[in-house]
Amino acid sequence: MQFERHAMSNSRFVETVDIVREMISEAGFGIVSEIDISANILQSMGEVFKPYLILGACMPKHAARGLEARPELGV
Repeated sequence: MQFERHAMSNSRFVETVDIVREMISEAGFGIVSEIDISANILQSMGEVFKPYLILGACMPKHAARGLEARPELGV
């Protein structure tokens, strides 16, 4: 089962993130987590990494139904 999506963009990183946020919202999802990989690598390793962000999206009513049906989806 695939849980991620891949796409290419000719926009700058910040603009692309804004577009993705809008698309997530338009699909009825909310962003429940955000991990700035670049900042974490810089802070923990002192190394500069390309802009990289992980957005965790959720639609609560579907999440609740999914977790009721398959509790092993979470930790």
